[in-house]
Amino acid sequence: MELIVAMDLNNGIGYKGGLPWKCSEDLKFFKHKTTNTTVVVGRNTAETLPYLSKRRVVCVSKTNPDTTKWLNDVVVVSSLNDVCSDEIVIVAGGSKIYSTALAEKRINKVFRTIIPGKFECDTYFDPRWLHGFIITDQTVSPTTGNIYQTLEPGDKFIDTSVPQSLRAGTEYQYLDMLRNVHDLGVQREIGRAHV
Repeated sequence: MELIVAMDLNNGIGYKGGLPWKCSEDLKFFKHKTTNTTVVVGRNTAETLPYLSKRRVVCVSKTNPDTTKWLNDVVVVSSLNDVCSDEIVIVAGGSKIYSTALAEKRINKVFRTIIPGKFECDTYFDPRWLHGFIITDQTVSPTTGNIYQTLEPGDKFIDTSVPQSLRAGTEYQYLDMLRNVHDLGVQREIGRAHV
């Protein structure tokens, strides 16, 4: 399974059941990555999805929702175990399904868009969910400044919640130092006595 997510600089991914920003470039990226695939979403996301042509939509829900008002023909299943497809399967939100798919180690590739800005959000993507993933590809849009990343399972955790180019504050310098100590085992002598 793969996962696709767009987030702002505060890891926000949604507001009142929709996207907190308007970005046609990212919508085109989503369409490009998900066309001719099975798109897996949670119930709240399924309710607010626009019509997705050339995609099979599967909703993971513990209840049996009324799908008659939804814009897509949706197959409802009770867990990720029930999602089967010969096509590529892409988890597309919301936060509960992201958390579950990553915690169950089902994801082998993540497509992440970082929208440069801070928006009013009520739903977030916890960057700790990506523990064990590393960035394998990254491009920056010259027109929008969006950062498009591909992440895959790797040897060590790299906190990629904020791009390096935006890490100017001393808080990030401190956190990066701690991360280096953890990842690389760098030890520092304490004081003159070398305790």
